[in-house]
Amino acid sequence: MTAGHVVDEPSDELAVLTPGAGGGWDVWSVLGIERHSTEDVAVGLVPFITSGAEVSYSPLKISAAPQYSSAEWMVWGYPEDVMYEVVAEGLAKPRPSLVYVAGYIRRRMPTDADVPAIRGRHLHECGGLAGPGCSGGPVILRRLGDDWPIIGVYLGERLAPDRGLFVSYAARADDLAEWVPGVLGQSLLNESHG
Repeated sequence: MTAGHVVDEPSDELAVLTPGAGGGWDVWSVLGIERHSTEDVAVGLVPFITSGAEVSYSPLKISAAPQYSSAEWMVWGYPEDVMYEVVAEGLAKPRPSLVYVAGYIRRRMPTDADVPAIRGRHLHECGGLAGPGCSGGPVILRRLGDDWPIIGVYLGERLAPDRGLFVSYAARADDLAEWVPGVLGQSLLNESHG
């Protein structure tokens, strides 16, 4: 895979929220965002302040092993449908709530297939819908164990209720594993296993 495009313009600023010590939220800017040249995937650096503490171990590791039909996956995200479910004094107040979704790979899409409203050529078509707000979440191979192999990145859905079509799409991690974003200086595979 080829290099991506670095985005560092203020209008493109993204942030990550983490629970704060006082019950609120801490906001961390995402720096050095780099988009993949052909797939709907990007990486960025989040400079968490750790006050000298070590960053904890993550069980999430990019997998270079190809996955095919019937592989079961799981993803966590913050879907829009639960963002405004808390109403106080007649007003719906935004509250991110982490949601778990599971599904399976329906098929590995052919690389010459055009999927409406989905960018990329290296896709899994999946059964199971996480919903808007979950895009960008790691699609994890569902299995027992201490490690959680990332087999894709959740992209979005294609819905055609009149035809009974309810599918989602994920960028395939095995096709992204050797991508070397300039902001990392090494492949996604090496970064996640380092």
